[in-house]
Amino acid sequence: MPGITVAVDGKRLATIDLADLQMMDVSVFGGLTHEEHAMLNASGVGQREGGSGGLTWIDLQALQPGEVVTIAFNEGCDGADRGRTLAELYPDEPVCTKTDFAITADMAEELRSQPRHHERFRVQAQTSTGKRVRATSDAANTDFSFGLLWNCYRPHEARVSLRTHCLDDVIARSGGTRHLDATLLVGESASFSLLLDPGLTLIRRIE
Repeated sequence: MPGITVAVDGKRLATIDLADLQMMDVSVFGGLTHEEHAMLNASGVGQREGGSGGLTWIDLQALQPGEVVTIAFNEGCDGADRGRTLAELYPDEPVCTKTDFAITADMAEELRSQPRHHERFRVQAQTSTGKRVRATSDAANTDFSFGLLWNCYRPHEARVSLRTHCLDDVIARSGGTRHLDATLLVGESASFSLLLDPGLTLIRRIE
């Protein structure tokens, strides 16, 4: 069974054995109203008797502009790290029972009124097979998300994507602007970095 290794600037943060998982998501996200430039997260759903449980390997680690996140989709998995449950990460927090995460009109109004912490952003993603894209914020693209998604039904493939969006896209569930949609095979990798560049204001795409 393949494994996933996540590194920042060449320093390994997590090695994840996919053998006992149903799905795995490694993501980087941020936006103009976020205090941090970008956040890195790695979590999945494990298989267990009587149901499934959420596990986390990287819990919302802040990233700085210029740092490069590399996600490698490997043939084997030596020295795998153990994923932690929410109870292990937050032992003093009550169990969340909320099931409806729809954005109400009041919630949307509150989100629109949030102050901006960054003037604009520029992001870049590429794969080891040569695909490379860049995107920059504008009025219709105030947030970004990059990630790798794997599931046990296609164990030797993983999807990697880069998108930019705004609140209206989230409310409409439209998915925003797609810049990269690619399939990684075993032995391939993808990387992401965020650079601040006040001189760029338009979405750009490089194939």
